[in-house]
Amino acid sequence: MGLRRNIAEFRFFLGKMRRHSVGIKSLTHFNDWQRSLEKGNSPLNDEVPWITFESLKKLQSIVKPEFLVFEYGGGGSTLFLSKHVKNLTTVEHDDKWFKFVVDKMKALGRTNWTGSILPPEKVNTTNNDYSDPELFLSGDDNYKGMSFEKYAKAIDQFPDESFDLVMVDGRARPSCIKHALPKVQKGGYLVIDNSERDYYLAKIDMKAAGFVKFFNDFGPGPYMSDFWQTTIWQKK
Repeated sequence: MGLRRNIAEFRFFLGKMRRHSVGIKSLTHFNDWQRSLEKGNSPLNDEVPWITFESLKKLQSIVKPEFLVFEYGGGGSTLFLSKHVKNLTTVEHDDKWFKFVVDKMKALGRTNWTGSILPPEKVNTTNNDYSDPELFLSGDDNYKGMSFEKYAKAIDQFPDESFDLVMVDGRARPSCIKHALPKVQKGGYLVIDNSERDYYLAKIDMKAAGFVKFFNDFGPGPYMSDFWQTTIWQKK
């Protein structure tokens, strides 16, 4: 039964590779992908960001012990980054999930981290263009009629060019990206997960903001059957 399952999962993985026309390099992540789907594995338990495998490898090569980092959306990335950088600031919108993260960080004794919970607020608007960074909206139907303005603007309290790396993997990402751009120092990085969603940058000019695409990967990642894309931008 185990062998049949392995063969079926391998065929499924190959089918995903063909469907998305990804390179043969993705095949090297089959065992990692298979293990990640086993019961009990999760970003929080494994202490890894929920990004593609190749992007994680690149991120591991980028982060340095002296880095100051800000992230939108806590989780496995919080555990990973706090282990590798000098200081980490996290903003999260979900109070129940945030408690899991806080408890895990306390259990690990991490003291180089500051986290805050900023839930969305109801807003009266007829404009539902969640690609507009000025509206602070989420594309998730569960948050229709909700504004993430305070959440996206949490980074505004810091001076420009404060962070070596900003990670955007939470809600209202166009708004978060816009507010993060000036806060990344020259030579620093902006990580955008699920970047295959074109609306994230539909109304943001990354080139005008001084950013170039440093790394881009569409391929397999942990804990999901489908493939997706993670992009790392660098400020020149």
